[in-house]
Formats: sequence, structure tokens, C-alpha cells
Amino acid sequence: MRLSLPALRAHYASMAAEHRWNADRVEAMGLTDLAARDRRAADEAQAKANAITVTLRVQHMARAA
Repeated sequence: MRLSLPALRAHYASMAAEHRWNADRVEAMGLTDLAARDRRAADEAQAKANAITVTLRVQHMARAA
């Protein structure tokens, strides 16, 4: 199954939000190591979503030119 870039961007943004939510929950339970791992995963997913956003903008500008 292939996803469009906007769908893939939404997927990664959703994953980032879920990891942030999980990190907050486990940190509240005192599991700081697990929270740190979830925050790193959130950062990685957000970075992928941001990279896709840049790709989409470049494609849009190229079409407009």
C-alpha cells in the first residue's frame, strides 16, 4: 500500500502526538527513561512530518513557477 505524501505527513504527525501523550503519561508514573524514549520517538516522527511538509512546499513552488 502506498500513501500519498499528505497522508504520510498526517500519519507521522499523528505518531508524534501519540508518543508525546504516552511520554506525559509514563512520566507522571515516574518512568522517566521510558518517557525519554517516547519523546525521542516523537521528535523523530515530527522531523519526518516536517521533512514531508518541506517536500510538499517545494513541489508546490516548482509547479507554480
